[in-house]
Amino acid sequence: MTGFLMPSPGVRACDLGSATVLVHYGTGAVQALSPGAGKWWELAGEDTALAALLRRTGMVVVSANPVPGSPPVPGRRWEASWGVQELPMGFTEFPRVAFSRMIVASGALLMVLTNARIGPRRSRMNRMVRLAQNVSKFGRRPATTAEAAEVVHAVRRLGLFSPVRVACLEESVAAALALAALGRGVRWCHGVIADPIRLHAWIEAEGRPVAEPDSTRRCTALLTIPTAEETT
Repeated sequence: MTGFLMPSPGVRACDLGSATVLVHYGTGAVQALSPGAGKWWELAGEDTALAALLRRTGMVVVSANPVPGSPPVPGRRWEASWGVQELPMGFTEFPRVAFSRMIVASGALLMVLTNARIGPRRSRMNRMVRLAQNVSKFGRRPATTAEAAEVVHAVRRLGLFSPVRVACLEESVAAALALAALGRGVRWCHGVIADPIRLHAWIEAEGRPVAEPDSTRRCTALLTIPTAEETT
């Protein structure tokens, strides 16, 4: 190899203690590194077998000049609850939603699902992120928690009847899009949660996750649209 290794554009890293998680927001690729491998990432390590693996997955690229990388974002560790932490089980009934909100949500969800499936699978995450970025430009005023929750519940109701996958990524972008159509803005978030390691997407209004279980508070946001700087 001639040159210097650097993180690919669009890659975010999160140190969860037990692992360092890499998320490529251009391709949707995800890689979990052991603590030792995570230290290599943090120090922009040498050309090793790990470097070769990360180059194949697109997580790192070769640069002619050394470019300082950003250290991994400190993630929220999972702590033993000793039986006092509760997790929801089974199904809960959705609150009633106004028919007008269902109409707006149906159009937003249809647009999101079309966006997700038209084009190469490899660039699906990038298309979703770009849609969220475009949506964030149209909210005329911040949505209240109640306004945002009503739209989230509408999207989730509609998702039950979808013949294709409607998970947190599709739900959150569709909710942000529907709220933008109503002239309301929210913050779209995507991040990682520990033990087991998994990705999650959600929206925030008034500084709090909307219509989310308590476990979402353990998520570490790697990408927010708009960013905190853009809303100050």
